[in-house]
Amino acid sequence: MSLLELRDLTRAFGSVAAVEGVDTTLEEGEIRGLIGPNGAGKTTLVNLLSGFLTPTRGQIVFGGTRIERTPAHQRVEHGVGRTFQTPQVCAGLSTLDNIVLGSHRRLATARLRNLVGRRTSLAGLRREAAAVGEHVGLGDLLGVPAGALSYGHVRLVEIARALMAKPRLLLLDEPVAGMNESESAEVAEIVRSLPAEGTTVLVIEHDMPFVMGLCSRISVLDRGRLIADGAPEEIQRDPQVEEVYLGSLA
Repeated sequence: MSLLELRDLTRAFGSVAAVEGVDTTLEEGEIRGLIGPNGAGKTTLVNLLSGFLTPTRGQIVFGGTRIERTPAHQRVEHGVGRTFQTPQVCAGLSTLDNIVLGSHRRLATARLRNLVGRRTSLAGLRREAAAVGEHVGLGDLLGVPAGALSYGHVRLVEIARALMAKPRLLLLDEPVAGMNESESAEVAEIVRSLPAEGTTVLVIEHDMPFVMGLCSRISVLDRGRLIADGAPEEIQRDPQVEEVYLGSLA
């Protein structure tokens, strides 16, 4: 069974379909790229998957369960996590505490358990957050106020925060936008490690070397429609993809 299945997924805004009739599957342990020109519907698709939007029609099946009408906060509990195009942090909190915030659903559960006598330690979550921060390259910055971090480090905080929710599926919306080649390579190494830890990845990105070198399969959207879906080498040779997208990047 596929981890994620999209069936005729469509979202219209008035008479304009931002996503139209998308059918695809995502396998457990896969790192999938999602590319396409600006306005192709990529972020709309991620918003549909994460529950920030509901579809006009179609189905989202995650782990065998239909979730297209499930609210965003409940999708986190199902195991769907995400980052955003524009990362945000609580500037006055430390890097570590910003990462801990990613476990907010688990913190709520912990408080409930404490009420019935089952102690769950916030200190334990902080230790876990420190380990996640170390994993993404923030180990030396955990005590630094997040407002003092560089742009690239803020993006790493957002990835670490998303990982604290222990997602089965992580949606990364332009994770290396604004990063230099070295920083992008570091993010690629982090993402490559995630399937071994039980996290499947869908990544939106315009950085083609990053996507082509990272993803085992790539889906291409244009005007809301899925026009290609295949291995990186197939996508690079696809004449329609070349016409609507890759040619514009040359």
